Amino acid sequence: MANESIDTAADLVRVLNHPTRLRLLNLLTVEGPLCVRDIVAKLQVDQATCSHHLSELWRAELLTRTRVDRFTHYGINRRKTINTVAKQLVAIVTNAPRWEA
Repeated sequence: MANESIDTAADLVRVLNHPTRLRLLNLLTVEGPLCVRDIVAKLQVDQATCSHHLSELWRAELLTRTRVDRFTHYGINRRKTINTVAKQLVAIVTNAPRWEA
């Protein structure tokens, strides 16, 4: 596996390796697209923390972002989320070096 692919997989794992981000993904999967205000209320986190984690997930292309009036709504990027995670994990497993005991 090329170093670039390993780096990409590591970045994805880093983004997913946070309880708040996993709660965000779960909430948006269950509820559908929500604005930051609603996410903050449902997860009971402060706005700055919420925005930071939403930004990380959005940069990883796991979320969509839509402007509605003066509010930004975040939702699951369904096409990208499953494909991205699955492809990266398959690439890691299938291209891992084989160690002999």
